[in-house]
Amino acid sequence: MNRNSNAKNMYQIKKETAKALLLVNNEGKEFWIQKRWMRDDGSLTAAGLKAEETAKTPEEKKAEWVQSNYITIPDNVIVEEREKAIKIAVRVSAEVAPKGGFVSSLVRSISTETMMWLPKAVVRNGLAPKDFLNKKAIEFAERKFFSGQVLSVSVRV
Repeated sequence: MNRNSNAKNMYQIKKETAKALLLVNNEGKEFWIQKRWMRDDGSLTAAGLKAEETAKTPEEKKAEWVQSNYITIPDNVIVEEREKAIKIAVRVSAEVAPKGGFVSSLVRSISTETMMWLPKAVVRNGLAPKDFLNKKAIEFAERKFFSGQVLSVSVRV
């Protein structure tokens, strides 16, 4: 079903619930609006126009998802490559407290450069999952700072 607000904006209703509409505009952007935000003539109220303005195309949504869930592995950080894995240079930063208790004045921030092996199966098109890298960084920090309790870890390629 199409509704026309004017010559430049055409909306297709992709899905409809009791109180809301999922619209697709002529640029391919999908966005939800409350039904009351669409006038009888098919134009949108100010709230509907704001929803359209902040909407993203499926490609933009995918790029945003990839950026938030993956880290790019540049060629210059690859130290060694084998049949099933690559070795990369990373910087691991951690906050470490003494074991057995947390005293804020004894928390230390430590940062060190190290090498990390990544299976080629998890690296696709130069992208590695952030969750995987963080898990490896936590394992490294717990081995390196075994005398302390690791509070937080970050990894930078």
